[in-house]
Parts: sequence; structure tokens; C-alpha cells
Amino acid sequence: MSKQKNKDLIRTIIIDDEKLNIKLLSNFARTYCPEIELVATATNYHEGLTLIQQYKPDLLFLDIEINDKNGFDLLQSAQLESMHVVMVTGHKQYASEAFNHEVTHFLLKPLVISQFMEAVKRVQKKINLVQSIVQEKPNNEAHIALPISHEAKTIVSTADIIRLEAMSNYTKVYTTDGKKHTISKTLKDYEKKLPQTIFIRVHHSHIINIKQIHKYVHTKYGNLVMCDNVEIPISATYRKEVMERIRF
Repeated sequence: MSKQKNKDLIRTIIIDDEKLNIKLLSNFARTYCPEIELVATATNYHEGLTLIQQYKPDLLFLDIEINDKNGFDLLQSAQLESMHVVMVTGHKQYASEAFNHEVTHFLLKPLVISQFMEAVKRVQKKINLVQSIVQEKPNNEAHIALPISHEAKTIVSTADIIRLEAMSNYTKVYTTDGKKHTISKTLKDYEKKLPQTIFIRVHHSHIINIKQIHKYVHTKYGNLVMCDNVEIPISATYRKEVMERIRF
């Protein structure tokens, strides 16, 4: 299968431990969804993970139970934000967990053609939405996609992010327009993505935008008052790095 990327097609991988299911999904794709470019298939966890890292697909059809492995663990290992996922399983009890992993769609076996086509249509819609938003943004400004629902992501300028706050397995993102976005990802996930030139972790629960600091308050380890007038504590763990990065 070709590695050359056609940006007009949805590059797709199928991972299922049953070859008959792979054949069925492949036939559905070729027969009913010409927008799909099937680049690879896999019948086990390790091969599937390797193919995801190799091809970086737009869409993944993923079985939940793959031999003795778990599809959710594979998604955690893949860490590919741009990939849309359609879970395909015979076990409906996984639906809630699937959507907690921000999958685009959830298909139950036995597969129905109309539901398969609807899943592909939903993926195409999300891809088009993100592309249209990104194209409207100036090229010299960094942006990040924040998933606001199972159906959509909002694209914000990183310069407009004031701070990020950890809330268990969720993250609250506060922006200069006064909005608060609650995202089902951890603070650590965003720490890797944000530009290090303007963002710094100051506490196990807080990452802040250096350019949005209003003032410094002298306490035992120091507090930062942000432009939204919220006071953020600096923890002992991060104080040295904060003091080296920010001159008060």
C-alpha cells in the first residue's frame, strides 16, 4: 500500500484480530466510501501500533479486544492527536469508555452499511471543520486544537491562553476572551504541546502563559497573579525553574 499522502483522501488503517472483519470493513470502504484511502491493516496490537506510527493515518477503525490486548491501551501508546478513531466492537458496554477517549464514532458488530457510511461522513465533517478553521488563521501564529465535544474541536491561539489548570483527568483552559474550556485530557498532555518559550509549569496543577502574568506576590514560594486576576501558587518543586525563566 502506498505511503504517498493524498490530502483529498482520508488515509485509513483497520486494526481487528479477525481477518473476516478486516475484509468486511475493507469492502465497505472500497464500495461505499471513495473518500477513503485504505493504507494498511493489522490483526494484532504491536503491528497496529507500528503502522499507526509509520503512516500517521487520518482515520483508524479499531477493535477494542485485540487478542489479549486492549484497543484503548493502543490509543494511549499511539498518542496521535490528528487521528480520528471509530471503534468497532461486539461489546456495547464499552461505549462510555470509548467516548471518554474522544472517539469519533462507535460501531457495533454485526456491521450495518448505513452506520459505517455515517461514521465516515462524521469523520470527513470533522476533518473539513478543522482544516477550514486553520486556513483562516495567520501562519505566523501558533494554534492548538481543544476538543470541546465528541463532534468538534475549537482552535485557539496559544498566545490567547492565560493558564491551564488540572482537575483530576481533565484540564481547564482559560483564555483571554473570558472563556473556560474543560478538556478530557491531562495537564501533562498539554505540557508537551504548548510552546516552551511562553508556557511554564509552576505547580503540579498549573501551567501558565508567561506573557499573561500581571504581578508577582511574595509568599513562601511566591504566587503569580494572572491577567484574569486569579492568583496561582508556585510550588517548591518548580520554584527554581520559574525564577530562572521569569525575572521579577
